[in-house]
Amino acid sequence: MMKRIFVLLILFSSIAACKKDGDTKHYNPGQYIIRLNSPDIRECALSIPMGSPALFYTGNRLWALDYRAYTDHVIYELSGDNYDKAKGYLKIGKGPGEIIRAGDVTVHGGHVYVNDNGRSSIWMFSLDSMLLNPDLINGKEILINDGYILSNIYFVNDSIAVSLAVHPLSISTFEKKVVKGNLRSFEFSEWGYEHPEALGRTISSSNLVRLKDGGFARCYLWLDLITILNPDGTLRCNIYGSHWNQHDMGEYEFSHDICVYKDYFLVSYVGDVSDITDSNGRSRGNLPSRVLVFDNSGKHLATIEFGEKFNRMAVDEQKQRLVFTFYEREAMLGYIDLEPILRNIR
Repeated sequence: MMKRIFVLLILFSSIAACKKDGDTKHYNPGQYIIRLNSPDIRECALSIPMGSPALFYTGNRLWALDYRAYTDHVIYELSGDNYDKAKGYLKIGKGPGEIIRAGDVTVHGGHVYVNDNGRSSIWMFSLDSMLLNPDLINGKEILINDGYILSNIYFVNDSIAVSLAVHPLSISTFEKKVVKGNLRSFEFSEWGYEHPEALGRTISSSNLVRLKDGGFARCYLWLDLITILNPDGTLRCNIYGSHWNQHDMGEYEFSHDICVYKDYFLVSYVGDVSDITDSNGRSRGNLPSRVLVFDNSGKHLATIEFGEKFNRMAVDEQKQRLVFTFYEREAMLGYIDLEPILRNIR
């Protein structure tokens, strides 16, 4: 009798531990494929030349960030039905109050937060002041404790935020950590579940997005893995791709950008060797040609096949579009309408 009770206790403990540790799911990018046709992809004539700009949708606006500083300004608001209007804001420079090397941009509560990777700090500007004066400088500089360099910032309230942060390990090495803290006191600390095989300076290369239900989804460049956290940081689900533990580290690339649309999240995906040779015989890193669609529970719903490679992507929620930068087309910018695609998988 005691033996039976003991066995039942072990079984109950195991079930409880599994529940506490979250769910486990799998995805195969080769399943549930939706192939785009040429008319599905609309080209946009970007009026200002940029070097592979990153795209952000924040503060109900679509922004392009010129990482390579080919232009005079840090960020550009893309407007117009075909994104043909680009207005630049915030000066790039090395002078006092100027942004040396811009990172991610967040708009919240009437303020614009710009990560300055050149100064390892964050600049905070009034949104209204920036819109009135595109050459605005001398914002409030924020220095985060322990050398954390915040990337995409997600506000829980007006002062508390969650972010994926770069944590320097030495002069030339770093790792990425999810952190939570107070932007008024500048105190942040590590927060939330971390997959045990996704730690370290190389493996941790990843991106984070906040879901509509308050949870967070994190995807990895070098691991075929997506992790979903609950709003309190506990594990909701680990989602393993078909390449999980099949290749040496750095041999294959997987997820690049991740963004949210309604009750879905979308991941740009490579799933192939990391180094390729282009048409000019030069070696370069690989790029995505697919977008994986998941619901907030981690269920893989669709794989959108573009039939060509692209660089960066973002969701324009107001226009219900997925906007991306081309790699091999003369036009730099393009988009697809999301509703006709998602209507088929609901």
